[in-house]
Amino acid sequence: MLKRIRPDKISGFIGHNKNLVANRELTVRTVCEKCNHGWMNLLEQANIPLLGPLIDDNPRFIDMPQQMTIAAWAIKTAMVLDSATARASSSSMFYTQEERIALKVSSSIPPRTTVTLARFLGSKDIGTSNTHIRVRGDMGAFPACITTFLLNCLVIQIVTLHPIAEYANRTIVIGSAEGPWDHLIVSCWPANGRTIYWPPVLALDFSDTALNFYKFADRFNLGRELPIPPKGGLGGFG
Repeated sequence: MLKRIRPDKISGFIGHNKNLVANRELTVRTVCEKCNHGWMNLLEQANIPLLGPLIDDNPRFIDMPQQMTIAAWAIKTAMVLDSATARASSSSMFYTQEERIALKVSSSIPPRTTVTLARFLGSKDIGTSNTHIRVRGDMGAFPACITTFLLNCLVIQIVTLHPIAEYANRTIVIGSAEGPWDHLIVSCWPANGRTIYWPPVLALDFSDTALNFYKFADRFNLGRELPIPPKGGLGGFG
């Protein structure tokens, strides 16, 4: 990604590493084995020909196996970011050890997870947003994690829910702030058995409009369950 995007510098923060200014690359030691070997490296290599054209703003069709490969990379990267933003104990991480092992062993995406793709109008932009919220429903409250990546012209958003036992057989729809979200996203996971096309109709930017990237990243922060799925809406977490 750094080879394609070539940001001049990286600034901001990663987890509890505050006020960072790095020259293009920074290593945060948060995983227990070398990232450049083994299953993580294989997943990275498999995604280079898939994500590369999207990062470079080249339209393309994405079939179901490719959607699964992109989703596995997205959730892996969300898990790494989750570990970087966790506090001293692993109990503060959102994703569980069982979910991490399942991804490593069988590329299994955690249940109640969606991965959507969007487009960004800009260049040399790279960044992330990681938010933990509590979703309030009529059966109780439960945690959710929303992770959004900005990679030049590609935006990936991962949403995972950890519902309480009462929701075991119930489809959950999270309410969001108002916005043209249906025209901004392409659903990548769960794969619905058909080929998808990227980019979507509209694109995000940093302007002071409904298309603002930060508004998109924070759209679920209302933290409430919708009792009835909206027509043509955001979809449910079955």
